[in-house]
Amino acid sequence: MLVLAATASRLAPASLSVVSRAEMQEIHAGRGIEDPDGTACVGLDLRHLGEERLPQIREVAIKFLGVDPAQEVLPVMPAAHFVMGGVHTDLRGATRSYRSS
Repeated sequence: MLVLAATASRLAPASLSVVSRAEMQEIHAGRGIEDPDGTACVGLDLRHLGEERLPQIREVAIKFLGVDPAQEVLPVMPAAHFVMGGVHTDLRGATRSYRSS
């Protein structure tokens, strides 16, 4: 992620795909952290924001991970952020051709 941050003035303008790819590169390079279940993740440090600025994120993180992001680094990992669809394909990307009569 530092490489990504060094090439951009801020991470915010980076697309979700760019950030997701960078997160996976960090995890695969062994520079990630583990979540409470031992899954490899990257750490999102929100501690500087404090409890009052993180009410919803804090509630979800405590409920589902047992991690308070106001007190400790939040483990995150890439996930599908959109689904493109509408065309059925097989594993090779081939589609069926339907002919109308």
